[in-house]
Amino acid sequence: MLAIRSGFQATKSFRHRLSTGVAPRPTNSTYRTVGTPLNCTNKAQDSSSSKETSSSSSSQGGDSSSSSSSSSGDDDNYFKVLGLKIGKDDVITITLALAISYGIRWFIAEPRFIPSLSMYPTFDIGDRLIAEKLTYKFSRPPAAGDVIIFHPPFGNGGVLDDNVFIKRIVAVEGDTVEVHDGTLFVNGQPRTEPFINEKPAYVLNKQTIPPGDVFVMGDNRNNSYDGHVLGSTPHGEHSGASSF
Repeated sequence: MLAIRSGFQATKSFRHRLSTGVAPRPTNSTYRTVGTPLNCTNKAQDSSSSKETSSSSSSQGGDSSSSSSSSSGDDDNYFKVLGLKIGKDDVITITLALAISYGIRWFIAEPRFIPSLSMYPTFDIGDRLIAEKLTYKFSRPPAAGDVIIFHPPFGNGGVLDDNVFIKRIVAVEGDTVEVHDGTLFVNGQPRTEPFINEKPAYVLNKQTIPPGDVFVMGDNRNNSYDGHVLGSTPHGEHSGASSF
């Protein structure tokens, strides 16, 4: 029966080609025969795609690990201070800047401003000057007429003591000084002082300046906490000579 059926289908197919010139549509068995390789191909493509996806995921994972490691290495170069991220190079730069700045301030020169009227009219409130510290160390000792910056005797005189006076030297060690009749006398001789605000209205008894000391007074003689109250000032208390 199967042979007769196959022969009948072959005859029918032959007649159809003769009459139309077009081959008949394949039977279901043809679809199964052709479709099987197509399914295999699709499976092979799916398998290849899966491998590529897996490879890509692995590569991304490696990149992520590498990026995480790099980020961790960068964090080691920073410090957190008050919530701010500061690099090691910045810390070194800031430290050097502070060291140089304070080194200059302590050993070479420092800026100062005038807080009172004790040196008026030479200096007014808010005026600024530079106190240089090399002259008395390497060049010469203090001399009469110099304007100096010094720590008062009631201060601690330490490096961090910012309390200083600004006055004019009127006498040095070995000199005698006295004030009367509105005039300053040094070694018995009256001093001509065109820079003072007004003549002193007090009396200072005669005294001799001890070795290593100087005697200072403000140019505003009647409004100055100076030598006529404090006495002489040790040379070692001087912070520097003023430089305009």
